[in-house]
Amino acid sequence: MHVEASAPGKMILFGEHSVVYGKTAVVLAIDRRANVIVEKRKDKKLFIDADNLGFSGYFEDDIYYPVRGKIWRGRNLAALNVAAKKTMEYIGVEGGANLRVRSMIPIAVGLGSSAAICVATVSAIERLFDAGLKPEEISKIAFEGETIIHGKPSGVDNNVSTFAGIMSYDKEKGIKHHKLDHDIPFIIG
Repeated sequence: MHVEASAPGKMILFGEHSVVYGKTAVVLAIDRRANVIVEKRKDKKLFIDADNLGFSGYFEDDIYYPVRGKIWRGRNLAALNVAAKKTMEYIGVEGGANLRVRSMIPIAVGLGSSAAICVATVSAIERLFDAGLKPEEISKIAFEGETIIHGKPSGVDNNVSTFAGIMSYDKEKGIKHHKLDHDIPFIIG
């Protein structure tokens, strides 16, 4: 049996870097998503197939073994490993998983691709085991993966990928959701 989950990327409208220093950012989810399909494994390996990113391989005891392609952005892979392992620890299950990752979010351009992949990974695993995690729990676990990539992230990326929509975000005050009556077209270049 396999389960699929997806999460959107993000665009920060105002407060891009100031949010790291405790200021408010205005952020919205975009219509590009990361999708993760997950299924259980009998061993403890975490196998990752990211065909559209050009690699596949697996983690065993936190060591990555490439099967196809080059080692792709090592910290990003470690973040996936952490997100998957922390989810399984949090919900109290053991074993491994096969992850099939497909992302339509361009990487390394500030659109939150790593957070979206972490959120989709956590969501897919929790659904596979019918854990019933709340969105806040999903975001918190995904944040742990984000710390592997960014060191001290603000939390804005994982929150907008989890909750979607448009929001203001402050590290101390949290999320304030806003409602729009219509879509706003943006060109990201």
